[in-house]
Amino acid sequence: MKKTILILLIFISNILYSQYFWTGSKLLTRNFIDKNPSFGMKCRVSNPYLSFEFLVFERNTLINFSNICAIKMGYGGNFDSVFYVTSGNNLCRNPSVDYYKNFYNTPTVTLIVWEQYTGGRWNLFGRYHHSSTGWGSIFPVDTTSLNKYNPSVARQFSDNIFGVAYEKNNDIIYREFNVTSGAITYDTNLTSGDTSICRRPNLSVDNMWSSNDK
Repeated sequence: MKKTILILLIFISNILYSQYFWTGSKLLTRNFIDKNPSFGMKCRVSNPYLSFEFLVFERNTLINFSNICAIKMGYGGNFDSVFYVTSGNNLCRNPSVDYYKNFYNTPTVTLIVWEQYTGGRWNLFGRYHHSSTGWGSIFPVDTTSLNKYNPSVARQFSDNIFGVAYEKNNDIIYREFNVTSGAITYDTNLTSGDTSICRRPNLSVDNMWSSNDK
């Protein structure tokens, strides 16, 4: 009997939890070949119930190229129309996004990084949005030799410094950028002493650093 009661309680609590947090499915895009969606970091100590998030994804075509798109969306669906972060005839894929929010939980700087096939290899490019100046120009994150894959973005300790971790030649590279100038402020190979094949890094930020950290 004790086991039966325990299972029943767990079942009821799961129903209540799902009803509180989950809504029905929402159609965000249509009439396109959209793939590989990715959200920004969603954990916020100061305001865990912020009502929107950034979604980035690939928009593919039938003539062998794709662009990176972004939507600002909330619990009820998307707030804005789709924005084309890229608009060229290139192969662009695997976007990652993160942003800095101010004391009032308003995003001020957002950075999107993606893979793009140029020069016979996969390179990394980025583009940022500032709440007061709009979208900046696309800038290179890493266009040196060899292929670069699977970028992961995380805002660091100021509104214009972002970190990017990614694969390169079986190692994990970490770079920090001043997104408003495009300058590299820090660069290191995190696995230079590891002979293993290293894949798919993921960045996060210490939520306890301050009320503005994510």
